[in-house]
Amino acid sequence: NNVGNNTSFAHNDQAYNSTHTYEVRARGENGYSEWSEEIEATTLLDPWRNAPKATITWNGGDGWGALNNATDHDTATMFHSTGDVVSNAEPFILDFGAAYKLDKFEYYPRDNYSNGTVSKMDIYTSLDGLHWVKVHNGDDDVWTYNTGLTVNENVQTVDLSGNAARYVKLVVKASVGNFFAANELVVYKEDGTEAFAVGSTNLLPEVTEADYTNMMNYKGTSIKDGSVFVDQIQKRFGDINYNEVYDVYDYTFTAFPLNRRARGTGSVSGNASYAVTEENGNLVIQVMA
Repeated sequence: NNVGNNTSFAHNDQAYNSTHTYEVRARGENGYSEWSEEIEATTLLDPWRNAPKATITWNGGDGWGALNNATDHDTATMFHSTGDVVSNAEPFILDFGAAYKLDKFEYYPRDNYSNGTVSKMDIYTSLDGLHWVKVHNGDDDVWTYNTGLTVNENVQTVDLSGNAARYVKLVVKASVGNFFAANELVVYKEDGTEAFAVGSTNLLPEVTEADYTNMMNYKGTSIKDGSVFVDQIQKRFGDINYNEVYDVYDYTFTAFPLNRRARGTGSVSGNASYAVTEENGNLVIQVMA
């Protein structure tokens, strides 16, 4: 590149974490100098490299700012709910398609800090999308903002280290006007880690026979068994329903992908019946044999 009479050169729009080599020479009234020795430079790492892509479940509308703006890795675009999402605790659920060891969550508010700017948010994690653990209580961490600063300078960060999840649920507890607005919502995985299949206590991309062996070795253990359960199951995210027991519900996530379903021979005899009841808005099916 010929920079003319300039004494500097900016090489813009390069890929993250890419290396480039340069040589320079000067031009004077007597012609050109020799080329310099090569200079090597590497661009910065992608700041979003640890933010897995997610499918969003959201029923609170986006009439004032498109839903995809919430996770487009652009802190200058805004997502904004259509109406009140606080009164009915409307959940915003991110599904990453597989489980990740988590690092942190970041909330980037809208740039003028008006309607939808969140001051309290509850955050939950789940491995199966049915059983949830609250990992952040909004009442204990009220967010405030310096309106003289930029969105990036007012980012709110929640530590998620020690947790793993396929699903993350956000519930706004308090906001301006009871709306939900954000210039970005980011869940980060732990740096250097990869996705793993729910049911793989070896944290592998797919459930393997090694996971089945681990299941057979520790099935039926619970928190009462101390480090045996904690180290081999709980810390490996095998307690999928979070009841502190390695039970049949957890086994299914390991056995089914390997086609290790229970199978019997011979004929079946006897009677079975079932009853359907309602408890706290949920249908409960009880089978009796």
